[in-house]
Amino acid sequence: MKPLPATDLKKADSPHGFTLIELLVVLAIISLLVAILIPCLSRAKACAQLLDCRGNLRTLGIAWIDYLADHDGRFLQRPNASTNYGGWKGLDVQKDLWPRPLNRYIGFGDPNGVTERMAAKDFCCPADRGGIPGAYLLERAYRAVGTSYQTNPLLIGWGSCAPLSPHTQELDLAIAAKLPNLNVNQVAGPHHDVVLLGDHGWVNQWSPMPLPFAEWKQRAEWHGKPDFHAVAFLDGHVEYRRIEKGIYVAPQYRVQPFTALDEQARQCQGPTQ
Repeated sequence: MKPLPATDLKKADSPHGFTLIELLVVLAIISLLVAILIPCLSRAKACAQLLDCRGNLRTLGIAWIDYLADHDGRFLQRPNASTNYGGWKGLDVQKDLWPRPLNRYIGFGDPNGVTERMAAKDFCCPADRGGIPGAYLLERAYRAVGTSYQTNPLLIGWGSCAPLSPHTQELDLAIAAKLPNLNVNQVAGPHHDVVLLGDHGWVNQWSPMPLPFAEWKQRAEWHGKPDFHAVAFLDGHVEYRRIEKGIYVAPQYRVQPFTALDEQARQCQGPTQ
């Protein structure tokens, strides 16, 4: 038998594959890379969702400015107007008793004929996780009421303000006296600090009233920071801002729109951070 050449002997002795140690090293490297990449991808996704949400709010803020121009500056005030102003009818059809007037300022011809898919472009926050206290706690706000965004009830809502707590009763009654048929010209001072609308949970976060559901708050903080919500202001600009519980007037924003009541508001709300 003819002996193998030296080169062929080397080939015969060389392994044909990975050793167990090499395989474990590769798996460890892959696991490490995945562990590094997943948080980065999650943060990138959250940033993209917040960017889309702010774009929606900017569109809605401009639509509201156009609405006010066509209605002699008068805000929309009727039952459930804080969510029934635009979007689709949602699951809570009992509250959908009239057309959603802002839809035509978004480009929809028939305010009543807007479907869930049509409205999603401008009224649905991609990070919407719900958090509506009550029957729809686990449902997305967009699915439940037809829009992810809730307006400032002291501008667009019922047109009145019931006393929210004994501690703020005097202030609430003073605000209520100014709300009927509210005109944008009655909103004194600069409009850049008056909140117009925002992520659905921002109103419950601000409201002085305690809520019976502890679960709503975490679900309603869609963008990952406690107490923070994307909000649009009366001049049309948008910010991602901390909304403080029970605070009518904060250094960076205001909920109640009447500067004449600012001192009274500060006295009853306590210090702000």
